[in-house]
Amino acid sequence: MIRSSPKKLAWLIKQNKRYAPLLDTGLKLGVLLLPIGGAVSLWLWTIFSGYLGWLGQAPLPVTQAGDWLFLLAFGVVTSLIFTGLVLAPAAWTSMVQWNAPAGIDSRAIRQSCGASSAVTLFSTAAFLWWEDVPTAVAVIGPATLGGLTGGFVMTRYKPPYSSVLVACLAFAASSLLTLVWFSSLWILLASYVEPLVKTWPTIIALGLTGGLAMLLAAYIMKPALSIFAGLLIAGFWISGEASPEGGVMVATALYSADLGGGRPAHIDQSQVIEGEVCNLGVDARPVLVFETDGCERNVALKRVRSLKGLRSLDRKRILMDWRMKAEEQLHGSHG
Repeated sequence: MIRSSPKKLAWLIKQNKRYAPLLDTGLKLGVLLLPIGGAVSLWLWTIFSGYLGWLGQAPLPVTQAGDWLFLLAFGVVTSLIFTGLVLAPAAWTSMVQWNAPAGIDSRAIRQSCGASSAVTLFSTAAFLWWEDVPTAVAVIGPATLGGLTGGFVMTRYKPPYSSVLVACLAFAASSLLTLVWFSSLWILLASYVEPLVKTWPTIIALGLTGGLAMLLAAYIMKPALSIFAGLLIAGFWISGEASPEGGVMVATALYSADLGGGRPAHIDQSQVIEGEVCNLGVDARPVLVFETDGCERNVALKRVRSLKGLRSLDRKRILMDWRMKAEEQLHGSHG
């Protein structure tokens, strides 16, 4: 008798019990992501409008719904990618537990994951501080050390993996994930403590490394509970990056869509000899500035941040001054 599709799915899940929790979690998260995505979209809509407001611009009109859709989708996808990155170790720890040899002690899994992660994390941190190390060594070194450590710790317990080599290779792959996780978060979160780095460089570096190490340890010991801490970090980062005052998400979205945000203005720049005329706003309503070093995304960030704390009239005068200097360059007047 041929099984119906729902019965086939139930049978497959039953035959693969260790993957059932992952499927169940995925289905539940899929339902939750719909209202969350809608709420984030409305929130990001106001953020993009706020960015344009700093430049004296009204929100994009409804006729440019396609541009709005890209900007909102960019913000939502970026937010989800960062959240997935932050929570990656929790998913990795769960996968190790589900795919471990039958009958192995859960303490062995925690110890092997902890040892592998600790060696990988601190060796990666050492390579990050040592700027002259080749990239290949900085990647292969921590992954190899973490793989060997986790593999040998795991094979001390009974029943072990089929061989030490198999265990080491498995943990080398997970060490590579830890390396990507740690180095990515280090780079993305370091910008928030950048003003303090010049004063206390060693303390800030150790504090950031220690904080990420504690979060990784929490993922290994209590994956479910530590997810809340990961979500708090993700919410903090998304709020900061989406802020029109200091974040880079809005300018990056505009820059990626070629709508402005630091892109060269879509005008004839044949008269501009040394530099480029950049558009900080959107292509429909450009905010022109002249930059001798060329147009990059950080142009928008630097210029817009200089408007912070000013009154509307003061901002209007500065924007007019930027536009006049840009038009002088476009008309070939250097006087």
